[in-house]
Amino acid sequence: MTTTATFPVTVGSNTINVNVDGVTTLESLCEKIAPFETLLTAPSKCSACDSGNLLPVHRKAGPKGEFDFYEVLCVGCGAKLKIHQKKAGGTYIKREETFEKFTPKEGTADTGTIELDGE
Repeated sequence: MTTTATFPVTVGSNTINVNVDGVTTLESLCEKIAPFETLLTAPSKCSACDSGNLLPVHRKAGPKGEFDFYEVLCVGCGAKLKIHQKKAGGTYIKREETFEKFTPKEGTADTGTIELDGE
C-alpha cells in the first residue's frame, strides 16, 4: 500500500511540514527524507545574532540560471549560512562555517537585499 507521509522539518524556530508521496515502507520513507538531512542537522540559532528565526533559501544564479545555491537565512539579521553541494549529489554544512552577514563591496550599489517569493 502506498501512502503519503507528513513530517515536520524544523529550521531554527520555524517548522515546515513536508509531504512525502509514495511511501510504502520505512526504507522508502528514509530514502525520500534523506535529502532533508542537512536542514535537520542545521544550527538552531544564528551565530551572528542568536536569533532562532531561520529559513531555508534557494536561489539560481548565472546568465541562464544554471547554478543553484542553498542557504539558511537568518530573518533577524540577514546573515546566511552556506549549504554546500556534493559533486555526487547531496548537501552538507561545513562544521567550521558560521552565519555571515552581507557586506557590499566598496563603490557598488549592491544592497544585498533578498526578496522572498510572495512578499
